[in-house]
Amino acid sequence: MKGCGLVRVTALVLALLPSGWPPPTHAESNARIELRVTHNGEPTRARVVVLDPESGTTLAEAGVAPGAGATRLSVRPGVASLHVRALELHGEVDRFFDEVRLAPGDEVRLEHDFVTGVLNLRATLRSEPVDARVEVQDEKGQTVARFTTRGDDRDLPLTPGTYRVVVAPLRGPEDDARAARVVIEPRGIEVIDVELRPGLPRPPEPSPELPQAPR
Repeated sequence: MKGCGLVRVTALVLALLPSGWPPPTHAESNARIELRVTHNGEPTRARVVVLDPESGTTLAEAGVAPGAGATRLSVRPGVASLHVRALELHGEVDRFFDEVRLAPGDEVRLEHDFVTGVLNLRATLRSEPVDARVEVQDEKGQTVARFTTRGDDRDLPLTPGTYRVVVAPLRGPEDDARAARVVIEPRGIEVIDVELRPGLPRPPEPSPELPQAPR
């Protein structure tokens, strides 16, 4: 009798469990996205945001670290868009994946390689390296980079395209600035030397007038 009672209790417990036991957890019902981001074939720092394309709601986001390999995100099933932004590059640094369809349990692998060239710039005054302010603008006039040379050559990774480079003395009037047009080719190096004009000497500040002694 004790054996029969044990069998009936066990059968009752099994009958209460849903079909396909154990039930899937929320994480197991999500889809998984594996993203790899590179710069000229090498891992690079980036930021990825997964969005609902209809509402614009953020579904997931994560940083991409060069030493971590691929970045993995868990996203609810449906249609999603991905916005990937490279953090150490300049120019066209955004990549969009539109309408990525995700079914429960899917594993989707995506990758993107940001291809750039290099702008190598040196600012000189009387043929000697000097500190200078540099601003790089794209063809629409939008500033894509600002930096200071600090007397040394500076390498700036830029996505391919045409840019306007404005160089001005670090300490001096804006009208001493020089501008140059450069074309960056994929994986190419564009070297420019900018010779700055010596600024005009400024007139001395007038001395304050001393009060006159009463007569």
